[in-house]
Amino acid sequence: MSMYGFGDYVEDDYFRSSFITESSDFFVENNFSPIWLDSKSIFSFQYNFKSSDLNSSSISKSYLSAISYSFPIKKSRYCTIGFNPYTISNANFYDYHYRSLDTEDISTLSENIIYNSIYSNSGGISKAYISLSSQLFNNLYIGLKFSSLFGNLEQNIKIRTYDLEYEAEDEQDGSYSYSANDSILINKVSEYEGSSIQLESKYDNNNLEFTFSTTYNLPLKVSSNYFYGSSLTNLEQIQTYIQPNQNIAYKNKSMFKNFDLSLKYNLDDMSYTFLKLGKQNSFEYNTDSMYLADPDIYSVDIGYNLISKIFISSKLNYMNYRLGAFYKIMKFQDMSDYDYGIIFNYKIRLSDMNSYSLFIKAGNKTYNHIDLDKERYYLVGLKLENIEKWFLKGVKK
Repeated sequence: MSMYGFGDYVEDDYFRSSFITESSDFFVENNFSPIWLDSKSIFSFQYNFKSSDLNSSSISKSYLSAISYSFPIKKSRYCTIGFNPYTISNANFYDYHYRSLDTEDISTLSENIIYNSIYSNSGGISKAYISLSSQLFNNLYIGLKFSSLFGNLEQNIKIRTYDLEYEAEDEQDGSYSYSANDSILINKVSEYEGSSIQLESKYDNNNLEFTFSTTYNLPLKVSSNYFYGSSLTNLEQIQTYIQPNQNIAYKNKSMFKNFDLSLKYNLDDMSYTFLKLGKQNSFEYNTDSMYLADPDIYSVDIGYNLISKIFISSKLNYMNYRLGAFYKIMKFQDMSDYDYGIIFNYKIRLSDMNSYSLFIKAGNKTYNHIDLDKERYYLVGLKLENIEKWFLKGVKK
C-alpha cells in the first residue's frame, strides 16, 4: 500500500526487471546456453499474490507482475518486448489519530475543532517497453530500453470534524469531550502519461561481472480531477488553495530516476553470489496536487544462487535455488521509512528447457510518514518460462 506519490514501486517483485542484458535466467545459469551462442526465443509470465498485516487489519491483492517475449535479431543482438506494473496503490484504512485546528492558528475559526480521515486508493502506473541488448566484444555488453508509462489512480479522502467541549474552565487542563460536526468526501482521479529510457552496460572479467544501469525519465504528464461530495462549511479553511471540482494538469520535469550498480562473483560452475546497490530519486510534484512527498529510495540486495544439475534419466534438466536479502531506506524530508526482508526462489527446468518458478518474499515495512504501525507482508510469485527455437533464418550471421 502507499499513501504517497503514484503508489508503491513494485518492479523489484520481478527479479529480472532491472536487467536488460540478461532477459532470462536461462542465459546466465551456469552458462549452459549463453544468449550469444544460440538462437532461441523466450516467453516469460509471472503472477504475484500478496498478503499484509497492518494496524490489526489484513490486506491482500494479486496482480500480473510481468510478461515479456525475447527473440534474436542476429547472433550478437536480442530484442525484448514486455509489460509490467510500475507502481500500485490499493489501500483502504482509517487514520484513528486526531489532529487539531485551533483558533490561534486559523483566525476564521470561531472555536477549536479536531478531525481525522479515512483513505482509499486504487490504481497505479503501468509500463510497456521494448529493449535491445548487444554483445560489443567478448566481455562487454550494452542494453537500451525504451518504456511507455501510462495509468490512472483514484484517491478518496473522507475527513470528519468534531467540536471540542472542554470539561474544565481552564482549557489547559486537557480534559475535553467531542461530538461529530461535519464531514467531506474528496475524490481525486489522476491520469498519467510519460516515457523513460534505460541504459545498461555489463563487463565480464573472468569470475566477476560488473553491471551499471541508469534510467532517465522524460516529462510525466499528470492530469488530476477533483470532486467534492459536500459543502465546505467547516473545512474551507483546510482547502483554501483549491476550488471544488477543479482540474490540475502539469508535467513532472525530466530527471535521472534510477541508478543501479551490481557485482556478481562466480564461486564455481554451479553457484554465484551477487550484490546490488540502488538509488531512486523522488518525483517533484505540483504543490497543489495534495500528494504526500515522494521519498528518495536507497537499496541494497545480496544473494546466493545455486544450480543443482540432474544427471539421471529424467524429465528434469536441473533445479535452481536462490536465497537473498534486501534493505531499503525511503528518505523523506524530515524522517525515514524502512523496508527489509528475505527472498527465496525455487525453480525447476525441464529437459525441453521450459521452467516453472516459485518466488517468495517476506518483509517488514514502516510507515512513519503517516504515523502507522509496521506492515508485515508476504508475497508469492508464480512464474512460467517457455523457450523455443527461433524460427527465422539469418540470426546467426
